[in-house]
Amino acid sequence: MLPINDSPGATVRSGARRRWVVASRVCTAAIWVGWLIMQLVSGDWLTPEISMSQYGVGSAGWIFSVWSAALGITVIVLVRASPGVSRMTRVVAWLGLAGALVMAVVRTDPGGAQDSLQAKVHAVGATVALVALLVACVLSLDRTRQPWRAAGWTLGLVSLAAVAFVGVTAFGVDLFGQDSHAAWAFWQGVSVIVDLVLMVIWATAVGRPDRWRTFATSRAGRADRLGRTGPPERDHTALPS
Repeated sequence: MLPINDSPGATVRSGARRRWVVASRVCTAAIWVGWLIMQLVSGDWLTPEISMSQYGVGSAGWIFSVWSAALGITVIVLVRASPGVSRMTRVVAWLGLAGALVMAVVRTDPGGAQDSLQAKVHAVGATVALVALLVACVLSLDRTRQPWRAAGWTLGLVSLAAVAFVGVTAFGVDLFGQDSHAAWAFWQGVSVIVDLVLMVIWATAVGRPDRWRTFATSRAGRADRLGRTGPPERDHTALPS
């Protein structure tokens, strides 16, 4: 249950945040469904044969575009639903949305060669989105209590390692016996899967404001102030009017 303070405006704000919580969970479920539909239509299940961006090539590429935009929007909604996130988290989330929109609008080249300017712009947008959205997830879950905080950092480091492996394969380095193209597709797929799981954890956490360190700290501080000062005492010596 979300806390409601005694002040008239607090009830409205709490009701509004309930709606953001519901919206964040609907959006999170939608990107999972969209992710599965995208693979089903293309016939290329994770990990993809070439890269995630190839889902955006062809007549059904619009599904990838919608999914990419929804991914960035979902993180913004999750930030709005969270009881307390830092300014840095908000900035990173908006940066991730910008990268996701570039990834959605500007498609890559068929086959994964990335020779054209269009493909290079798409790659920049995808990289910004992949890193920024991951950082937003981890920074937000860092404001929660255990076990969500530990899960956020653990999965975040796994996804970050996968992103680093993607960067290494871009230079043609073979990893774990895989050729560079297979390794690129595999580690990119791992990173995306982990990020989607992180978003599920985040969507679960936003419904429990008492488990966020910022909320618990502010409530404890308010209780401490009331304990020190106490309610205003009534003057029993005053004459009745």
